[in-house]
Amino acid sequence: MNAKTKLTKSTLPKGYTAITADADSHDWDANATLEGTIKRAPEMVPLVDGPRRVLHIEKADGERVAVWESTGLRALFECSVGDKVYISFTGFGVAKNKKHSPPRLFEVGIQRNDKPM
Repeated sequence: MNAKTKLTKSTLPKGYTAITADADSHDWDANATLEGTIKRAPEMVPLVDGPRRVLHIEKADGERVAVWESTGLRALFECSVGDKVYISFTGFGVAKNKKHSPPRLFEVGIQRNDKPM
């Protein structure tokens, strides 16, 4: 985005439900780790290839990022609001066949909200 581009806050008309995240998706290529607090329960988002869940995580600096469900992150979506999470992208697995992309592999840690931190 250039310096002349201004972002505006958009509001949807009554009766519409937002299907975009209120945060940018985390870029695993630019930053292989993410640490923060789950800010709200996962949401199901309808996509062309089927629905997927998205989770909103707030980092220590207050920035919110969206993490999309994938096989490697599925357990993360069973965590609770307020839990602290640490996610590390560890590399790529082996693709099932030439039609599929190799899966991203992650290590995920959690500090439950119900225990002293």
